[in-house]
Amino acid sequence: MASLSSPVSLHLLRLSLTPRRIQVTCGSRDNRSALQRGRVLSSESILAIQSLKRLSLSTNPNNNAFPTSTFSRLLKPDIVAIILELNRQNQPHLSLMVFSFLRTDPAYKTDLSLYASLISSFGESESEEAGLKVDGLVSDLLMEKSDGFTEDERWKLTRVVRSLVKARRGDAVIRVYQEMKRSGLAPDEYLFRVLFRGLKRLGKEEAAMEVERDFKEWWYKGSALGKMESEMKALDEMPHSDGELQQV
Repeated sequence: MASLSSPVSLHLLRLSLTPRRIQVTCGSRDNRSALQRGRVLSSESILAIQSLKRLSLSTNPNNNAFPTSTFSRLLKPDIVAIILELNRQNQPHLSLMVFSFLRTDPAYKTDLSLYASLISSFGESESEEAGLKVDGLVSDLLMEKSDGFTEDERWKLTRVVRSLVKARRGDAVIRVYQEMKRSGLAPDEYLFRVLFRGLKRLGKEEAAMEVERDFKEWWYKGSALGKMESEMKALDEMPHSDGELQQV
């Protein structure tokens, strides 16, 4: 038997004490998108999702009611995380059920990001039913924002428009744009580009030309020439004293 001081035994001893590295490669098992960074589901949220899926798979119509008691115990951030996770799993109908529950909260405020996520999720399907769901979401959004959009919502509104273009809902894009104009919210250059190209792609030529005209007017007002013209017009409209009128 070889002693521990022999080269062979020392080599074996070194191998036994060296930690082994095992490379594990993880990949997506289906076509789901990657879990977004910062979105961590609590154990209660996971149980709520499982409960909702069990009810959706139930063959008993009496068991298909929304598990209100389960979701009532969750905090709003958990409910929002569940909606986004169900959208990631391509479960827009379940996500819409949770979203409808969230909107019953008296403290609920319109979240354009959630609307954009839901529209994108339904937009993955080309079925007529999915299209009607998108139109219904737009109607709900415009009803909630009947007092108009604000400037700090411009970026989130851009996400909504992009989602509608992706879902091929040209009429809905036009409705949103008209509401923006009624609110007095002027798009920025990027939103103008998204609107114009999206409407052109969806065959809404007349609406796209309206966006182009509005963009040119917006661009001119923001230019140096437009500002100078506005200042000159303001001076012309100022009331003059009698002495100034006599000098003229």
